[in-house]
Amino acid sequence: FQHVQKTFEITFTDDIFCPEPSCDVKFSYSTVKMIFLLNNNEILMERYDKYVTQREFEKMEEFIWCSNPSCHAGQLNEGGAMNTIVTCYY
Repeated sequence: FQHVQKTFEITFTDDIFCPEPSCDVKFSYSTVKMIFLLNNNEILMERYDKYVTQREFEKMEEFIWCSNPSCHAGQLNEGGAMNTIVTCYY
């Protein structure tokens, strides 16, 4: 748990690998989520879930981030980056 917790808190990534010296296995989304839940860390689990969800949206062509620096959200937008009209709900 501590390895997964520290890795996510410090690097804020979903690339979390097995801590054993000769192990190069990347933990799956469900494994990391289960580790957080089994250790009663719902806050970190929710942050991880939100992070992974945002990364999946970023992979979509239609996704565009809101230009409001206080917003920290985005939306699926027909035309993607070519269509810069975003409705901010912040």
